[in-house]
Amino acid sequence: MNKTTWYIGCGLLMTAISCDKFINLDAPKSELVNTAVFTDDKAADAAVRGMYYEIVYNLIHFASGGGNGGFTQLCGLSADELTYNLSVAEPLALYTNNLLSTHAFIYNAWSSGYKTIYEANGILEGLTANQGVSETVSYQLRGEALFMRAFCYFYLTNAFGDIPLLTGTDYRVNNQASRSSADDIYTQLTADLIEASKLLPADFAGTKGLRVRPILWAARAMLARVYLYRKQWEQASAEASAVIAAESLFTLESNLDLMFLKTSREAIFQLKAVANGRETSEAFTAIPSPTQATPPAYSLSPSLMAAMDPGDQRGQHWVGHFTPVGSATVYTYPYKYKVRTSTNTADAIEARTEYSMVLRLAEQYLIRAEARLHLNDISGARDDLNAIRVQHGGLEPLTTDDPEVLMAAVEKERFIEFFYEWGHRWFDLKRWNKADAVLSPLKPLWKPTAVWYPIPEKELLADPNLQ
Repeated sequence: MNKTTWYIGCGLLMTAISCDKFINLDAPKSELVNTAVFTDDKAADAAVRGMYYEIVYNLIHFASGGGNGGFTQLCGLSADELTYNLSVAEPLALYTNNLLSTHAFIYNAWSSGYKTIYEANGILEGLTANQGVSETVSYQLRGEALFMRAFCYFYLTNAFGDIPLLTGTDYRVNNQASRSSADDIYTQLTADLIEASKLLPADFAGTKGLRVRPILWAARAMLARVYLYRKQWEQASAEASAVIAAESLFTLESNLDLMFLKTSREAIFQLKAVANGRETSEAFTAIPSPTQATPPAYSLSPSLMAAMDPGDQRGQHWVGHFTPVGSATVYTYPYKYKVRTSTNTADAIEARTEYSMVLRLAEQYLIRAEARLHLNDISGARDDLNAIRVQHGGLEPLTTDDPEVLMAAVEKERFIEFFYEWGHRWFDLKRWNKADAVLSPLKPLWKPTAVWYPIPEKELLADPNLQ
């Protein structure tokens, strides 16, 4: 693979530059992920923190939310949750499901995901090769690297399908890698998450209460999602139940304006903002400048707005309205995050109130609701649905015992609850086999093969085995 040659040939560069106070610890310096890094606990920890910093600082990373490769935007445009209002070619291709392998957005998502995978692989190899890291720290850092590798593979395989499975840093192997089946990818990432859950700490004491590094509950939350996608209903329900039961750490937020704050009690894992002038990339990309005369790049789709019941609190708290200067047209836009920009001083970065939400408790309730329906636990599924409807929507609880009605309610709740979050809607339509039925009436260029993003042309040319 083309990216493998560059990263591994350069010693798997860990771009952890200038991330002062990233998680209230000393700033990691520029490091190479090799055996020299892991001479002690501090050096090994700096490499891992650098991995997170690179994700957030790199505005083309699929997890950055920056709009140039972020799956929140890419998948939102591909599905039926966002409308694209401008005429720039590549976002328009996403919106019309007419992607080409030469499009930069696709390459950015692919290459950034694999870069993090390479970094995680390098950390895992470095921890294995070194004796200078204490056992406790080594266990935690290994768990974090395994979690991040699994996290990236989950998103890449759900976006691209069959992809290379790389678990080491040997460029001679990686440069000739062929595609592994999605089943094989899932087998590996499931094993990674299970191992991570045994290594990671059980609370946020190590980050002074901030939820910016994965703990065992993040691993179990991801496992619940993985089992749901794999239709392993009992395992999905069990993992979600375990997370929901951790009430000393996680509770549903009743005030929706608190949901995406760094102090959110619903947060399981967040990414901390860094010095790029943005409070979060999600907010910067979604919220229009008050002085602009053009429409917002992304507005909420008519389908999404129509799905919200009258009085749904999410429509009141998470939807913004914008009228361009000189226009009478009102656009709705994602307003889950409220603060668009921020200064780059160290004090201002530490004072930021919003962090990028990666995993939150509401998903676990809806995972368990769907799993319980398939396990014929109708009342349990209804209770989980109502927990979200009442707490977040401010809606009346459902009383039906009809499993088909309840499954339709699960689909609707996931559409509304997770809009503009991590591509949930796009992945849901695909795993439910509903992409054709939902999207073909809305998108004239839709074709069934559009459910998979094309592998970037650069990668195909560099490694013929990917064909």
